[in-house]
Amino acid sequence: MNINYEILTEVRFEHEYFSSMFSAFNVCPSEDSRKKLRDFGMEFREQYGRFFIFFDVFHGGEKRSREAVLSKALCLVFTLELTDLMFFNYTAVLNMNVQQSVFYFSNRIVGKQTLHRQELVSDKDVYAYPLTFFREDGMVKPFGKIVLKIAPGLLDVYLIRFEAMATYWRYILVSDYLKTIKNPVVLDQQTQVIFKGPNPIELPSGLTGVAFVSPEPIKLSSKTAARYQLLENSEDNPEKRRVIVRALQNPNPVYISSLPVEQEPNIKSNYSEIII
Repeated sequence: MNINYEILTEVRFEHEYFSSMFSAFNVCPSEDSRKKLRDFGMEFREQYGRFFIFFDVFHGGEKRSREAVLSKALCLVFTLELTDLMFFNYTAVLNMNVQQSVFYFSNRIVGKQTLHRQELVSDKDVYAYPLTFFREDGMVKPFGKIVLKIAPGLLDVYLIRFEAMATYWRYILVSDYLKTIKNPVVLDQQTQVIFKGPNPIELPSGLTGVAFVSPEPIKLSSKTAARYQLLENSEDNPEKRRVIVRALQNPNPVYISSLPVEQEPNIKSNYSEIII
């Protein structure tokens, strides 16, 4: 038997937090889609951060092209299962009830590379569960559904891009040495913006730290930006500063803040703490 598979299409998962492909899901074709894949000489293969649909160039004893496969105008349905329990700790907050909603992605717009409505996954891609579009497989609510129409105009690669969460970054000095700095400043080297502070903050241990808060939310990232510094202002010349910590670390999304928030009406209680 002569079997020679070629790629029909590919779906990649991307996330701003990782700045590249990421793996947070298991993807599974529906029962009906698995049958279609077998009947039409196609194969589903999942890899890190993406999955492929292949087609057998030799099917039914004859050689066929990609265009011949697309002419069948099939519809394939895939279920997304979330495997990263920290996913919502670093992903932009969406207006959804996780227990009663699912994500829905499709290539309904011919020529559009992303499978969601806007540039990044948004509320517009969230639907009430159960979906009324088609029958569900199994009893467990999925994280999401992907529907691919295998028809003329199918792109080689499709993308699903998630947005990173933006929080107020709060650096907290707790070491005795750092708390003795006379005029501490946290500076964004890239924008030259100075964090608000220093302000005293009571820690769960009962100790008091010194806090600096970013004036605006900053998107979380898995890569250290190395752009935030702890400096000491000169008492004689405010323009002269001594570097104390050259590159402050990024917040850890695993840590959920339990510390008090800023008492300002325009600031939401969405904080990421970095203890120094």
